[in-house]
Amino acid sequence: MKITNYLDRQHILTALKSTDKRGVLEELTQVLIDQGRVPAERRKDVIAGLVEREELTSTGLGYGLALPHVKTNAVTKIEIVFGRSVPGIDFASLDGNPTHFFFLVLAPPEMTTEYLKVR
Repeated sequence: MKITNYLDRQHILTALKSTDKRGVLEELTQVLIDQGRVPAERRKDVIAGLVEREELTSTGLGYGLALPHVKTNAVTKIEIVFGRSVPGIDFASLDGNPTHFFFLVLAPPEMTTEYLKVR
């Protein structure tokens, strides 16, 4: 599954301002809210779902890459946002190194097959 099928140009942040994990999740989610892809009133639910997912195990894969993701009724189709942190952020990566590249993936609960292919 090509990530470009889901990643719009306006969903690319080349210089994240956040300095911690929660901040990254909030900043990336805000892009979708600003673009009308996630209702503003669902912001808290989406962030809570992402934080809960991160508490299970970090989505920091190592090699500077993280894929925070969650299934949520806040979206009607798969949504992806990319963010880059030049200095890197402690995202509890498997290799213990800072994370620089983030792909946030939100998907509606019924899109399990497509969701697994994108991740």
